Amino acid sequence: MSPNQVFMAGNEICESNNLSISRQPKKLEILYQNYYYDVTDFIRKHPGGSVILYYTEKGEDATHAIQQFHNRSMKKIALMLKSFKRRPANEIKNVSMTDHEVAIQTKNRALTKDFAQLFLDAEKEGLFKPCYWRIAWGIFEPILFWYLSYQLIFSSNIFLKILGCIFNALGSGRAGYTMHEGGHQSLTGKPNVDRTIRNLLWGSFWGLSGWWWTRTHTKHHAMPQRLEHDQDLETLPFLLYNSKIAKDPKQANSFFVLNQSWLYLTFHCAMCNLIWVINSCPMFMIKQRDYFGFAVTAIHWGLNYIMIPDLPSLIFIFWMRSTYIIGNFALAHSHRPVTGEPTHWVEYALTHTANIHPSLIVDWWTGYLNLHIEHHLFPTMPEFRLHMVQDRVKALAEKHGLPYEIDYYFESWNKTIQNFKKVAEEIRSST
Repeated sequence: MSPNQVFMAGNEICESNNLSISRQPKKLEILYQNYYYDVTDFIRKHPGGSVILYYTEKGEDATHAIQQFHNRSMKKIALMLKSFKRRPANEIKNVSMTDHEVAIQTKNRALTKDFAQLFLDAEKEGLFKPCYWRIAWGIFEPILFWYLSYQLIFSSNIFLKILGCIFNALGSGRAGYTMHEGGHQSLTGKPNVDRTIRNLLWGSFWGLSGWWWTRTHTKHHAMPQRLEHDQDLETLPFLLYNSKIAKDPKQANSFFVLNQSWLYLTFHCAMCNLIWVINSCPMFMIKQRDYFGFAVTAIHWGLNYIMIPDLPSLIFIFWMRSTYIIGNFALAHSHRPVTGEPTHWVEYALTHTANIHPSLIVDWWTGYLNLHIEHHLFPTMPEFRLHMVQDRVKALAEKHGLPYEIDYYFESWNKTIQNFKKVAEEIRSST
């Protein structure tokens, strides 16, 4: 889940595969394990949506994305690929690659080899296996918080009422973290079961469609901090993570951007969630005929927007829930550099993602996503196990001369806010 997936998520929701394909060459290919596969006829059927189009662009290698996104379904993927026409990747002239692009692919071979070995080692050690008691707790914990919330929120004692609101927001936040794992199929490892958990939690605790969330979030994971690819960067006119995102500085010269360092927690997070709830997600559910999504979100509307006793409590809960989840997710990417060029799967994680030092409190508060670099490398690994590969990922980064940023929690917040200030100043000085 990402901080502001959808100030502009309508781009994803309104996107038509037919329109996307009409702008592409007649023949569409993806590169996977040194072969180009013709996916022209498969694009419309791709369950993950139009993100597959990213990998039909020249210079892109889909190998790691396919392996890591579909780790739970690789037998099915292998059978599917056999049905596609393919040709060897050494036919470089036929894909119009420049010498620079060929050099990048050559440089990446050693990194690919080392990462593949790390992935195989983690699999052999059982790090991708489900832990059922943790799954049960991940579902029970938000229910417990909401139960406690409804025991307190109707109290005439203002302090108990506030505590009830806090419990309600925490319950939603904890459900969001478990939903996030379900979307990545890192819970049971069974895609249908994990998707069901995702849909139930995201719908009942947030009033949002799990299917919609996966479609938008997958694009972020495919190419984090990649200009014109990572939808989390499409936040104008409300927010700007990097001045390179704005094609025209005047486009970013708004009150919201110029004051984003203090508006982020007080306004932006809640506004992002509001747009999800009233615009982006409903548009998607209507377009995709997500009837199950509508049914589950109705539970949320009933429990929150009807049962909450007064409007101030409802507003306070909505703001706190939004700030808790969306605010924390900003720490992983918002102050990291952006890129406009094709990048290796490992480099996306190491160069464009940041970690937070683990501790019992930080791990719980962030749902183990403080180890965000490892999460981007291995999205289907149960998140409580990410620390078990951390030292090996550090060693991989050092071997290949790549950064590995890790900060303490409040240090990370300071970098995030300072980056918001810096970007605002750049916009002021350029307009």
